Amino acid sequence: LYADALALAPGILIVGSNATCSFSVRAVRAARAAVELARSAGLSEVSPACVLCAAHAELSEEAVTALTEAGFDPEAVSLDGERGDLSEGTHLFHPYGDEARRALTGASRLAVKAGRGSLSPADLLAAALGEDADLARSLGIDKGSAVSLLRPFADDPTPPEPRDLVDEEELSELMASLPPDAGSLDFLE
Repeated sequence: LYADALALAPGILIVGSNATCSFSVRAVRAARAAVELARSAGLSEVSPACVLCAAHAELSEEAVTALTEAGFDPEAVSLDGERGDLSEGTHLFHPYGDEARRALTGASRLAVKAGRGSLSPADLLAAALGEDADLARSLGIDKGSAVSLLRPFADDPTPPEPRDLVDEEELSELMASLPPDAGSLDFLE
């Protein structure tokens, strides 16, 4: 039950798409970095190119080497898009544009299909290529090729940083009212 409650706390991010999968530690860092890339580029929303660049920065050295040897050049990525103020929101994905959100869903599907417990930066990179055909063409690599190249490096074994639940009176009362063997359904009722 503690894990269920912690998953509902701010910071743990889940994507639903008939293939629900949590984000690995490095994928969360990439998702946050994509927002910062969009903001620094003056974009009004996060684009697949932002997701791709941020995910690339979180890949292992071995994965970066495999992509580089295949001709992938992250410097060739242009962060183009509608200019404007990036919208602030109540959650990390609020400033994501439709294509970037579809990339998140696609990354979740890739991770589930591969049997991994969480989606990784490799999944985010490949899914971003799948959502933006112009981006894939400009880099000379498509989603399928990226998945194949990154498969051996796709797992993210980075352990999460220890976090505690915020000590809120209402949550403490709710937790205390539940039986010791309560599950997530008990928590949600």
